[in-house]
Amino acid sequence: MLSECSAEHLWRQTEPTVEGYLARAVSMVDAQFGEGFAKAHPQLVGQIVSAMASDFHTSLTCKTLEQTGFAVSNALGSIGDSLENLGAPVDNQGSSA
Repeated sequence: MLSECSAEHLWRQTEPTVEGYLARAVSMVDAQFGEGFAKAHPQLVGQIVSAMASDFHTSLTCKTLEQTGFAVSNALGSIGDSLENLGAPVDNQGSSA
């Protein structure tokens, strides 16, 4: 889980992550355009690495927001249940009347 990772751990993970992106980008470019094309066109490889990192960032952000939404929903449900158990009237929108 991301919240359990220290900043130092995340920093150390950066290098192998970028190395993986780079190796995959070179492999993809050479497979598509022929052996050596990636070496001759480093700007293309760089753009692909950037796109990979951006895609991962977006996916991780969406997953984090989804998990946060579920946590908030569950917390609000628990608050509503607690209010009902206390005998406070609750309307269908979940707020105290």
